[in-house]
Amino acid sequence: MLVRGKIAGNKASVPFTARKDKKGVEIKVDFLDEEFTYSVDCPCLEPLELLDLLLPSLRKSSARFMGCSWRG
Repeated sequence: MLVRGKIAGNKASVPFTARKDKKGVEIKVDFLDEEFTYSVDCPCLEPLELLDLLLPSLRKSSARFMGCSWRG
């Protein structure tokens, strides 16, 4: 399963890709200056569930995306 979308913040939005297969789930977020990648070897999580768990950490580590919300 492949899920693509954008995380919208106050000043910018960043694209993300979430991929799930039989082995687990991988999340890639393309920040303006770097790429964040995280994977877990557990197929029990859905891609957006994992992204939802990581979102507070992503917002905290990158102050320019405070107040994130989902956009299409």
